Amino acid sequence: MSLAMPSDGLNVQLILEAPETTPPLADWFESRLIAAMREAGVSHGTLNVLVLDDAAMGELHDRYHGDPLPTDVLTFDLRDDPQDGNNVVEGDIAVCVDVAAQRSAERQHPVREELLLYAVHGLLHLLGEDDHDPAAFDRMHAREDAILTAIGVGPRFAPFDEGKPS
Repeated sequence: MSLAMPSDGLNVQLILEAPETTPPLADWFESRLIAAMREAGVSHGTLNVLVLDDAAMGELHDRYHGDPLPTDVLTFDLRDDPQDGNNVVEGDIAVCVDVAAQRSAERQHPVREELLLYAVHGLLHLLGEDDHDPAAFDRMHAREDAILTAIGVGPRFAPFDEGKPS
């Protein structure tokens, strides 16, 4: 299933290649991710979000990073020149519903909110942020929670993972 949600120069396409979540991602996810894009300062762009199961994510992770284990999120920048500016994004973000289901059960919130956290994480990578050292890790995850709070979802990372490397 593929759903597109354009909004004032911002477009999110949700591509479900795994079973739909409960509550469903459709409509809710796209509108929240567009709001997150605005909150992050994005003025124009398209994000394609591919929702995969463990097996498909493991294959993708192995193909691009040499690791056959599934991961939460993979981000692919599709801009011709990623230095064109941080207010325009074009990218593919793959998120794993099985990883999200496990983590959301631990964190006691809906799977779709965990998947939105992963998509916001991918968005921030497209905007040039990383989480490879402790200071950058803290900054990036604090920004995720700030964005999720600003769009009415609330913090989904720090209450559970503060100080843990991703």
